Amino acid sequence: MRPSWRRHGSSLFILWFMWVGGGVASPLLPPTRPAPSAESFCAAACTCPPAGLPLGHVECSGAESSQIQLPGQTDHLVYRNVSLQVDAPAVPPQVRHSLQTFTWRSSRIGRISAAAFAGMSDLKVLDLSSNHILSLHERSFQSLQSLRTLNLSRNNVASLHLQLFHGVDDLLHLDLSHNQLSAIPLHAIAALVHLQSLNVASNHIHTLPNDVFVLNRRLVYLDLQANGIESLAPRTFVYLKDLQVLDLFNNKISSLPRGVFKDLSKLEHLNLAGNEITSVGSDALRGLKSLTWLNISDNPIEVIGEGSFLHCPNLQTLLLYNSKLRAVSRTQVDGLYSLRTLSLKGNTFLSEIDDDAMAHMTYLRTLDLSGCNLTTIPSSLGSLEHVSQIFFNNNPWVCDCRFDWFLRWVERSKNLTFDRAALRCDRTLFPRIGEVDLLSMVRGLGCTPPKVISVTPTKKYLLESEAILQCTFSGHPPPSITWVAPQGVTFHWNPYPDIPDQFAAHPPIHYADLSPAPADPKMQVTDNGSLRVSQINRFDGGVYTCLATNPMSNASAIVRLHIDPITMREGLWVSVIVGIITATAFLLLSLLFTFIRSIAHR
Repeated sequence: MRPSWRRHGSSLFILWFMWVGGGVASPLLPPTRPAPSAESFCAAACTCPPAGLPLGHVECSGAESSQIQLPGQTDHLVYRNVSLQVDAPAVPPQVRHSLQTFTWRSSRIGRISAAAFAGMSDLKVLDLSSNHILSLHERSFQSLQSLRTLNLSRNNVASLHLQLFHGVDDLLHLDLSHNQLSAIPLHAIAALVHLQSLNVASNHIHTLPNDVFVLNRRLVYLDLQANGIESLAPRTFVYLKDLQVLDLFNNKISSLPRGVFKDLSKLEHLNLAGNEITSVGSDALRGLKSLTWLNISDNPIEVIGEGSFLHCPNLQTLLLYNSKLRAVSRTQVDGLYSLRTLSLKGNTFLSEIDDDAMAHMTYLRTLDLSGCNLTTIPSSLGSLEHVSQIFFNNNPWVCDCRFDWFLRWVERSKNLTFDRAALRCDRTLFPRIGEVDLLSMVRGLGCTPPKVISVTPTKKYLLESEAILQCTFSGHPPPSITWVAPQGVTFHWNPYPDIPDQFAAHPPIHYADLSPAPADPKMQVTDNGSLRVSQINRFDGGVYTCLATNPMSNASAIVRLHIDPITMREGLWVSVIVGIITATAFLLLSLLFTFIRSIAHR
């Protein structure tokens, strides 16, 4: 079941509608019949002031509109289960000119005639939601010159007449959600050049063509959720430079075109949850410099392009749960400098987060890692000062010294809130014991950082001989060893290959740019972490660096390999002699060739 707060965009619209429209209809009060007076009269089916309602507020239920008589000062009118005679005005004559807000809901209305709202020139808010409206006369709203908010949601409207909104050019808020529209009514809404909010959620709109909002450039709120939209055209939102809220929740979008949001420089809220997006390209979020809230959850996302979030420097909330991500690297989440809330829960394939992935999230307060496949927590979390709430439950934590930093961090953090019971060692590690408290286990491991004990002393090696270079380190757990040769080639050795170390993502042998290097039988790491250099030549001489790393810290040392100068001089004389012999042989061959050629010419 989807959490209710995923429909955040809809809540925003409801709050906006209430503020602009002066409030939604109050629940129906029990019908009362105040005593008639010379100044006012209230029909039997209605509730009028002073029966607990604000002055000018009238509610009517269960009648025909032609039978209703109302006080002349009515400015806010609510109809429930009130039917309309064919082609008859909906409101008594004495209140048409004073009415400001008219709500006509749950009345099983099937069509709206041209005369229904005649004479209501001052009406600002019209709510016709939750009826059975199939069609609207092209002149239904022509007399509503002051109308600012129109709610037609939860009806059966399949199409809108081209001239429907002529005469209400200043309409600001339009709700067409929960109808039967198969496309954005482009020609009908083209007249609404001042429109600020448009809700067409829960219709049957499958495509969004280019330039569909070409004449609605003042839109601030756009709700397109639950429509079955399959794709976005590159220029769908190109003119919406004032848009602040865009809701595309629960559609069938499979990809985000490059730069599809590039013109939405004022967008603050973007909901892409519940779609079929498999990847987020590096340029998919380009232009969203004002974005503060992003939900891309419930998508089968496997890849996030490097630097994707560099386009969103003000993002404060990122919801990325229930995806197919397997790892999160620093480059994928780079740029989230303003992030306050990060949710990665329910990513059952997620088994690795780079240790430094969160180092730049200085303002992070809430982190949700529940329901993943993580064995350890990224150590960069320990450098963040504002984190106050973390969710850890349902992960196969491996209780080793990689959690030592976390133990020390928890002990000194006074404002940190988390469920200690959720930090349990993976049951498969202790099948006979059952659940083991992670913090208690780590506290008893006796973890220590690596320290240099000894290194191979500097010595001279003969050419073509073999050298074993060794660095010995203490530390618990035993550290992994990295060798860097003078030629720039790096070798990694891990005493426990089943437990990933800091360099697990690196190739075992690689160049300085991390590109894999081919295995060379003359230079190999032995089973105990030493470096064997066979058939030494003059290019093998120089400084070798060995780096010891465990979850606690790292330490380094250097080993110098020198070539014996005697063998180097011998090699030099041999090279000179070979060079002389080769040059002499070449000269003799050249003379012989010239002599033979001369004889042949004669």
